[in-house]
Amino acid sequence: MSGRRWFRARPARLPLLAWALVGVGLPAPAAGQLISPGRLSAPHAELEGIRNCTACHRLRQKGVDRERCLDCHTPLAQRVEAGEGFHATLPEQDCAACHKDHFGREFDVLHFDTLAFEHERGGYDLTGAHRDAGCRDCHVPALVKDEGVREFKSRNGALERTFLGLGTSCVGCHEAADPHRDQFTGRECETCHSTEGWEEVPGFDHQETRYPLTGAHLRVDCRGCHAPLPPEVAGGPGTGTTPTGEGALRFTPLSFAACTACHQDPHGGTMQGTCNTCHGTSGWRSVDRGRLERTFDHGSTGFELEESHARLSCAACHDPGVAASLEGITLRLRPGADGRAYPPPRADTCTSCHDDAHRGELADRPE
Repeated sequence: MSGRRWFRARPARLPLLAWALVGVGLPAPAAGQLISPGRLSAPHAELEGIRNCTACHRLRQKGVDRERCLDCHTPLAQRVEAGEGFHATLPEQDCAACHKDHFGREFDVLHFDTLAFEHERGGYDLTGAHRDAGCRDCHVPALVKDEGVREFKSRNGALERTFLGLGTSCVGCHEAADPHRDQFTGRECETCHSTEGWEEVPGFDHQETRYPLTGAHLRVDCRGCHAPLPPEVAGGPGTGTTPTGEGALRFTPLSFAACTACHQDPHGGTMQGTCNTCHGTSGWRSVDRGRLERTFDHGSTGFELEESHARLSCAACHDPGVAASLEGITLRLRPGADGRAYPPPRADTCTSCHDDAHRGELADRPE
């Protein structure tokens, strides 16, 4: 070999400036991919490109910038600021710790483990029947009540994927199935019900209402007094129905000032006073005879008791067994009166009760 010195060939290194010039000559999205770790997910696709890096990243700072995330995700920012919801409970406010990106259009940025999620950290503890509900049984677009969340998620095509914006009141989710409709406006469902189920009402005690139940009323089913509303009032099929599919029951307003509000008057309005003058809630046949006989105004029946009649016991005219022991009395009851506490006798003429001592000889003479 001659005295020439041989050198091993090395690959040429393109100066950094040259790479920058190459990037300048490419369209923005293509140039961005030269330094990007990967394509953005579908929700962030509009931020693709080198000119948009600082929308999420701060120069010379590793990872995404939390404040810039919240600048875009305003509904979430408002909840964090108010100390509400799951994100406000996180000790490390690092969005990228849970929400990764640059893994392609199909990647799920949410990365939400529904099985491991502690729902109470979101501000609403699941109890009773709610524990058996699936996430999407409740978190559906129709039940998103927060207008800010609805607007933001709809604008970004994510309303069906969000878990934000639900109300915490019962009617927020169950309004369409509310069997009471407008009967209890202003009162919370929890006043009577619990999350264990709608049919049980552990918070309701009829004894604390304006009409405490006594006697036979204690054994009557609710529907015995609270009849179903007409469909046009209850809201029609699918709304205003009980959990069993029956029509909504009328609970208020309900008239109860008089017994006749619910019960037909067997006396046809002939008796003076109110029903409880003679009767109690233990049953129609249960009559306080002593009180009745002391206070009852017989004139209200159309047959005023005078002279000897006024001194008779009630049984003398209203009890066939007692009347049979009285000399000269043959008691004849009105048709259908058998079984009544005070069966009314026929009283058209004196001979309706009194035997005719004249054997009809004076039948043509006035009484």
